[in-house]
Amino acid sequence: MKYLSTRNKSLNLDFGNIFLRGLAPDGGLFLPKEIKKFSEEELKKLSNLSYIDLGVEIISNFCGPILDRVKIKKLLDKAYSNFNTKDVVAIKKIDNINLLELYHGPTLAFKDIALQAIGLIYEALDLNKKKNKYYRCHFGRHRFCGYCCP
Repeated sequence: MKYLSTRNKSLNLDFGNIFLRGLAPDGGLFLPKEIKKFSEEELKKLSNLSYIDLGVEIISNFCGPILDRVKIKKLLDKAYSNFNTKDVVAIKKIDNINLLELYHGPTLAFKDIALQAIGLIYEALDLNKKKNKYYRCHFGRHRFCGYCCP
């Protein structure tokens, strides 16, 4: 997958090059050059997958070929192995309302869904060794700040 900038359509970077940047060099946002459009048949198949397998199918469209399906599957299996439900998230039905429970991770907060995987992506991309640098990510909301990466 190649990425361009909202301010420079000729930019041509892969996932490994954009992962650490946040913003494009020109201050624009990174966008994938192409976004896969799923057919109805594909959507039906996706709807029957586990959370992790669904994640593999979707994420692989944005990380390839830097991270292949096998590596993404291992990464997600590890990321969600310490969640207290096998399905990672749960849907509870109360009358006519479906509630998505996002608190089954180690900190019991919705942020676990993304942040448990982000540190493992750094590790999988081996960014620390390649650039001889060490990164520490700070993710905060209001008065809370937590480290997610080595």
